[in-house]
Amino acid sequence: MGKGKTYPCIVWICGGAWQRMDKAAHLAYLGTLAQKGFVVASVEYRTSNEGTHPMQLCDIKAAIRYLRAYAKRYRINSEKFGVMGESAGEYQAAYETV
Repeated sequence: MGKGKTYPCIVWICGGAWQRMDKAAHLAYLGTLAQKGFVVASVEYRTSNEGTHPMQLCDIKAAIRYLRAYAKRYRINSEKFGVMGESAGEYQAAYETV
């Protein structure tokens, strides 16, 4: 890693049927993305037990705002963000792009 170099960021939104999150479920895959030069940020959101829609999206958007605000600290290229997920997280990632 070069000094001052920044990297594109993948915001990972894990699934769990809206009721739970197992952030370790895809750790190997996310680690591979990190090895390929991405900053991978696995974000948390309130489950359906903790809040109703659209609270989950508000949490994810707040996480992205945080990452953008501290992009320099985490060596993120603030112009290169992607969002992806699986199950309920995939739904939220698709909703995020609308």
